[in-house]
Amino acid sequence: VKGGKWTLSLPKNRKDSLDSLWLNGLLAVIGESFDDKMNDEICGIVLSPRQKQDRIALWTKSTQPSELIEGIGKKLKKLLGVDEDLKISFQPHEESIKHSIETGPAPHRHGGHGHHSGGGGHGRNETRDMYTV
Repeated sequence: VKGGKWTLSLPKNRKDSLDSLWLNGLLAVIGESFDDKMNDEICGIVLSPRQKQDRIALWTKSTQPSELIEGIGKKLKKLLGVDEDLKISFQPHEESIKHSIETGPAPHRHGGHGHHSGGGGHGRNETRDMYTV
């Protein structure tokens, strides 16, 4: 499995901004607000409502080159307009799939122009992030 995802976890006490973050992310992907190389790398965007926190994830086709993947994360954070205290992290799909198998799937909505596969759930086993911005 190739690719990965940039994930923003949003605590439930900040739900008022979830709709605007989701809209900004969706419009950024649909409107190709990233540069050409970044746009070619992006598969889609997913909103995963959860019991304790919500997640917005931007999916990529690969995990390399690292400069491109990190650049996508920095640009996503800027386009979403999230506070500096909120971090987004990148995780390869392989790590996410391992975590999903261990903890079970969760429902979510998706958008953009890409594929969608099973999500992860909350559990005791933490996954390893490649990058955080």
